[in-house]
Amino acid sequence: MFRYTTPTLKFELRDLITKELITDLEFDYLLLTLTGDNSTIEKEISYSDVSEGSFKVKLRQEETARLGKIFNAQANIMVGNNRFATKKASGNVECNLHNEVITND
Repeated sequence: MFRYTTPTLKFELRDLITKELITDLEFDYLLLTLTGDNSTIEKEISYSDVSEGSFKVKLRQEETARLGKIFNAQANIMVGNNRFATKKASGNVECNLHNEVITND
């Protein structure tokens, strides 16, 4: 991903042991947390937004601008009062030569 862009990131929920997609997981919601360069972005994902064990998250220019060279992602899954966490994933954030938000005004 590039800083100051609007990427759509795809995440997959996989079993820790078998690595298979978890397609039958029932939950109330999950909270996706992205961190990088002392910045945190959180997105609440509803059960209906997860399909066949995966979901997508669209980021805004302002959000990718705050991330450093590497970002980490983790989901916390809520089932009633029970909370489960996924393993962390990471990705690279490339610099953008145009370091400001571009609007269509």
